[in-house]
Amino acid sequence: TLEFIRTGGESWSMSRPGRGEADRFAVDGLLNTIKALRGTDIIDEPGAAARYRLDSPTVAYEIFTGKAGDWGKPLTVSLSRPSPRREDAYVMSYRLPFVKRLAGIAPITDGSKSAEDYRERSLLADNKDDLHEASIKWHGKEFVCRPGFRGKWQVVRPSGVKAGEELDDLLFEIIYVRAEKFLSDQARDFSRYGLAAPAVEVTVSGKKDGKKFRHTYALGARNGGFICMRWDGGQAVYGVREELLTKVARFAEAASLPAGASQPSAPAKKPVTSKKK
Repeated sequence: TLEFIRTGGESWSMSRPGRGEADRFAVDGLLNTIKALRGTDIIDEPGAAARYRLDSPTVAYEIFTGKAGDWGKPLTVSLSRPSPRREDAYVMSYRLPFVKRLAGIAPITDGSKSAEDYRERSLLADNKDDLHEASIKWHGKEFVCRPGFRGKWQVVRPSGVKAGEELDDLLFEIIYVRAEKFLSDQARDFSRYGLAAPAVEVTVSGKKDGKKFRHTYALGARNGGFICMRWDGGQAVYGVREELLTKVARFAEAASLPAGASQPSAPAKKPVTSKKK
């Protein structure tokens, strides 16, 4: 069961199977599909609902139009596709108790998608100008970064740390966080994701559209080509791009070097020679 609740304006949240922000464009698209339901002909015959499997529908929609806390009875629409090998699909609603043949299977296809298809994947998508402070905790060390003279970012704690290029690369990476995979909605054992006592933690704070924001996320183990992440101390575990951890690591390693030192360059490759026989 997928359940969405309008949270105001054009925003939607998902309340089942897991809680979180929903992709409003995906939910609006689903609603438009439902509103565009069309039947090609009416099947008005005894036992039609059971014959076309509308007594155990493939997809059933319940739409509440009342206010929160007083929704009243839902508007219900049942759809069936008796044979997955055929394009035949049927519909029956609370208003019209007889069966109609559907003009297409899009309402069934959209309603059969997984929860991931309707979840908001963009956890953080801000501009560098919106950011006021970034804190990086890396294996017991903490680096606090803020914009200084003419907006030039620098490490303010500990003092004397130089990590110019790595810091710039890091800032653009940590303020764009997208869930590439949903690993768990209600994780109980964070150790399996490397998040019970994470070695890496990022905190970003700033102001966007007149509203202050502050988010903290932890990075854990690798999982299927992604990095496990816990967002704002919640129970969910997401999979994010490995590049996020790579940029954090590059910055932390550069910031950990003694003053005046530089990262060792990659060893030069030995020339390849070949002998002709």
